[in-house]
Amino acid sequence: MAKTDAYLAEDVYSRLSEDSFVLGVRAKDGVITLSGLPQNSEQRARAISIAAGTPGVDQVTNSYY
Repeated sequence: MAKTDAYLAEDVYSRLSEDSFVLGVRAKDGVITLSGLPQNSEQRARAISIAAGTPGVDQVTNSYY
C-alpha cells in the first residue's frame, strides 16, 4: 500500500529532523519538495539524500531560498 502524501511528508520531515535540519517538506504523488534555507551546500546535498532514501519517495525537488 502506498503512503499518503501527508504520511510521506511527515516521514521525510522526521528523518531530516534526526539530522537537525529545519526545512519545509511537501509531498505530492511520491514527489518531495524541500524548502527553506540550508546552511551550506553539504547540508543541501545531505537533505536531498535523506529525502531520496525515504521509502515511497520517487523524486526530490527543492525550492531553497
